[in-house]
Amino acid sequence: PGKRRKPGCKSASACTMSARKPPGRFFQVFSGNNETMSRSTMPLPSSTSASRAFGSVSSAVGQSVRIDTRPYEVIGVAPADFQFPDRAEIWMADAVLPENRNRTAYNYKAIAKVKDGLTLAAIGPRLDALSAQLASAYPENRTKRFVAVPLQDSMVRNIRSTVVLLMAAVLLVLLISCTNVAHLLLARSAARTREFAVRAALGAGRRRSIAEVLMESLMLGGAGGLAGILVAYAGVRAVILLAPENLPRLNAVTVDWRVLAFGIGMSLLSSLLFGLAPAWQAARNDVQDGLRSTAGRGVVGGRSARLRNVLVACEIASSFTLALGTGLLVRSFVALNSVSLGFRTEGILVAYAHAPADTLDKALAATRFFERAIDELSRIPGVKSAAGVMGLPAGSYGSNGKYAVEGVDMRHTDMNRMPDAGFRLAGRGYFSTMGIPLLAGREFSPRDLYDAPFVAIVSQSLVRKSFPNQDPIGRKIQCGLDSDQWMTIVGVVGDVRSEGPGQTPGPELYMPFEQHPFFANELQLAVRTAGPPEAMADAVTRKIRALNPEIALKTTTMQTMLSDSMATPRFRTFLVTVFAGVALLLALAGVYGVTAYLVTQRTPELGLRMALGSTRPGIVGLVLSHAGKLAAAGLMLGLALSVAGARLMESMLFGVQVTDAFGYLGAAGAIGVITLAAAAGPAWRAAETDPAIALRQE
Repeated sequence: PGKRRKPGCKSASACTMSARKPPGRFFQVFSGNNETMSRSTMPLPSSTSASRAFGSVSSAVGQSVRIDTRPYEVIGVAPADFQFPDRAEIWMADAVLPENRNRTAYNYKAIAKVKDGLTLAAIGPRLDALSAQLASAYPENRTKRFVAVPLQDSMVRNIRSTVVLLMAAVLLVLLISCTNVAHLLLARSAARTREFAVRAALGAGRRRSIAEVLMESLMLGGAGGLAGILVAYAGVRAVILLAPENLPRLNAVTVDWRVLAFGIGMSLLSSLLFGLAPAWQAARNDVQDGLRSTAGRGVVGGRSARLRNVLVACEIASSFTLALGTGLLVRSFVALNSVSLGFRTEGILVAYAHAPADTLDKALAATRFFERAIDELSRIPGVKSAAGVMGLPAGSYGSNGKYAVEGVDMRHTDMNRMPDAGFRLAGRGYFSTMGIPLLAGREFSPRDLYDAPFVAIVSQSLVRKSFPNQDPIGRKIQCGLDSDQWMTIVGVVGDVRSEGPGQTPGPELYMPFEQHPFFANELQLAVRTAGPPEAMADAVTRKIRALNPEIALKTTTMQTMLSDSMATPRFRTFLVTVFAGVALLLALAGVYGVTAYLVTQRTPELGLRMALGSTRPGIVGLVLSHAGKLAAAGLMLGLALSVAGARLMESMLFGVQVTDAFGYLGAAGAIGVITLAAAAGPAWRAAETDPAIALRQE
């Protein structure tokens, strides 16, 4: 039996399927002269929809709404931020016994409140026992079992990996920032060696020196935290605009006192932790060595220099990891945009239309209306063609399930091992309107009506699966959508990525919507236009409203639907790219700071080298070689980090492997170029050093 996917649902298994037409997904409000049409999934409206439809929350209770053909009384209003499941706006009581009780559809999920003191581990054996009882009573369910999943895990399951990736990127940027501050403070502490030595000679203890350095670090962290919070106000708005709709509780994302406290706390904590090394280094300096050093200059080499080099290498490693991840995600997103979908996407306006129907006569009347509407839409100037479909690629409607082929003995075949396919309803002209190639046979014709022999068109993948090296035209097929009639295959069409660009095309079974009226009063009208499809939206809406004002309608474009289907990869690619850009800038600043400080400390040495005959290219090479060693060490560490985090990104990539050599080489090349570019300025200044002036500084 087939599975019906309701509008807005992400998987067929999460929704109700009925052999007859399930309750409608559109509702009409009757309140005086105010009539509002809106889309819904399940009458207890949310406060947002109640205010939109009735003017206020208080006036909604007691009013009447019509869902499909039945009136319902509004008995309550839910809070605006309660939109479960899947951004629902209306909840209505369902029958105690569902109309469709077929045990092979698997369309229902149960939500339970766990008793106090019980855990999921304790619930598991009880569910296993229930599964065993059902498997014994119903053999078709012997391969199925219940699984208890926390509601929060169920809601974030599809985006958990994206959120974890973004958190990892944030942590890497934070670590890079902290290491940057740490090695700059180390450099500053080394430059103040003589100052701290004088303080110690005059009686200042280690605690006082450590406290002074930590206080300076905390002041820097607090100032940085305040500046970051100001940026966060604008950044959060941008993130919300770019975030995919399946991000849970997106409307609750805001910069409130908790965010402020967390931001300031993380800034101060980071500053404290990463300021300990410079503070401890300042307190451990030998007083006599410090007094002998040149005023305002520290000691070249030693533990301080090694620690700074380690910190810069860690910066480069973190930057490499982010650069690699960004490169892989960008290439994956480009591959998603360039993959062949099996149909043309440009110039298609899509109208979601619903005609109320709860009996066979009304459903048949709805199919006749859609036939007339499609003909009228085709005559609008600027419209090339129009067709109706239930199950447009990347759309909200859909169905899937098992099918059988006539002549294949299925008596001893397990139901769960039967072949499955996506079920689509389509009208005549659909394949030519969408640009789906007809490979054999014919398209649907005006003769394929409800009282005519049932027919079907299959996809190339279904032919490969069930008719290898055979001609499927004329063969008969049966599916469990809404009828047990055998359908004669009259055509074969090309494969289509119906579930989005990232999904492999699978077997598809197309049926005339006129022959399946209970599922055909809710269609997507695909309208191919000569110009921009958005410009035809008003004309299409007016035409359908003129034919029947009772039709619930919403328009969009095919390209918008595809763009929405790629919202999650686009969101994570954009954010990781931003984080990687910030990380590279910070790494550049870190390498520049360390190299500039090193050049300053080594000025007398460099002057002596030039006095003894070293050339400018030699001095530049000497400075750049140090930066190159830091880059090499950072890249080796970054390679280890990237290999460890490869599993996190594996499920997010399309057309690209996490072990892609080009990605690693590209990221390494970018880090190498940035490192040498950061060191080039100090290296050039070192080569411009006057030997006489440098020697006089000693």
